[in-house]
Amino acid sequence: MKFLKIQVAVVLITAAFFSNACKSKKEMKSTYTTTSNTNQTIKLNSFWVIAAFYENGNVSYPQTKLATISIANDLKSFTGETGCNSMRGPLTITGDSIKFGHIAHTRRSCEHSATEQKVLQALQQVNRYEIKSAELTLFQNQTPIIQFESYRN
Repeated sequence: MKFLKIQVAVVLITAAFFSNACKSKKEMKSTYTTTSNTNQTIKLNSFWVIAAFYENGNVSYPQTKLATISIANDLKSFTGETGCNSMRGPLTITGDSIKFGHIAHTRRSCEHSATEQKVLQALQQVNRYEIKSAELTLFQNQTPIIQFESYRN
């Protein structure tokens, strides 16, 4: 009998958790999404792969596509790879503004250290984001700094 009560409690708690999780995702979806040319909804809280850097009006492409960011469902933190090392940190998002807090990262020696430095510097500079056609572009005011592509597209 005691085992049955525990099972019922677990089922009720799980149902309540998923009910609230679905509600939260619906609310986020309306605030932080865009629709790509393929009518696929792209959410900010997705997995993003490095696409390009913008420097002094020029576009450059990374030596490796190993640099990534993954924004948490609650939009308050991120994890990722710099192209060599793992990184993570807090995130503040309000409207289209974005601020990466202190970025903690591992410090392995690596072949693509130039990409790593560019990624870390870029994330510290940005203050705005835009999602268009499955691309996440991070800006410093009106100037694009770094661009990521949706992993799912």
